Amino acid sequence: ATSQSDVERQVGQRRVIRARQQLNIIMGRKPEEVIEIPRLPAFLRDQNKAVLDETQRMQLLPDFSQEVAPLDSYISKALENRLELKSIAQKFKLNQVNTRTAYGNIIPNPTVAFGNSVSGNAPTGPKLNSVFVSLNIETPATNWNQGEIFRLKAIGKQLNYEMESQKNQITQQVSSAYNNVLAARQKLKVYQDHVLADSYEVARLARRSYEVGQSDITATLQVQQANINIRLQYLDAVRLYQEAFTDLEQACGRPLEY
Repeated sequence: ATSQSDVERQVGQRRVIRARQQLNIIMGRKPEEVIEIPRLPAFLRDQNKAVLDETQRMQLLPDFSQEVAPLDSYISKALENRLELKSIAQKFKLNQVNTRTAYGNIIPNPTVAFGNSVSGNAPTGPKLNSVFVSLNIETPATNWNQGEIFRLKAIGKQLNYEMESQKNQITQQVSSAYNNVLAARQKLKVYQDHVLADSYEVARLARRSYEVGQSDITATLQVQQANINIRLQYLDAVRLYQEAFTDLEQACGRPLEY
């Protein structure tokens, strides 16, 4: 068992190195550059539930001393910052400008020409000089640019529908991510309040029971293994919380404070 665990430990160390390199690459740094990752604190009763420092609170775990903002505030941030809505808004402004241009094109553009004309009366007549001015104005009878105007109006309605549809999708994304964050936050709170400490205490009592000869080694090892599994589940809960919070940030279109 020790040999098998040693193999898994070496593989785990390589995974940690790979994860650090990938994080450096994502951040635009050299893969081998040193990067510091804050560690998770231990939440154990015998340690009086060690207080989180500011770095750990802001980067890894939620601050349970503060209430989560209501859902409406995150929806407002999303409607203000999502690039999809800004893109549609710009398309709508462009369509309005094109519509005004289409109305302006109804008015004819007159063409004015002027110059000097010289002609001769062959074979013996005198040359004739004259100045001319011409004005050409198109008079629309059946074409008032109505086709282009109706097309642009239809595009405007389509953009309005697209805007409302996108807002509905964004609201759904924010609501889903928000509830996932609350669920992950509650799960972490349960672990920190008593699950980790209870598991640690049971493992300590099992070891003490073995030391005084009240239980055998097999039962003690099973309890120790169960304690390790609880810690692994806690780490998985931290990962799920980080993923849920990242999804909420993506839904809002901007970084958020914990």
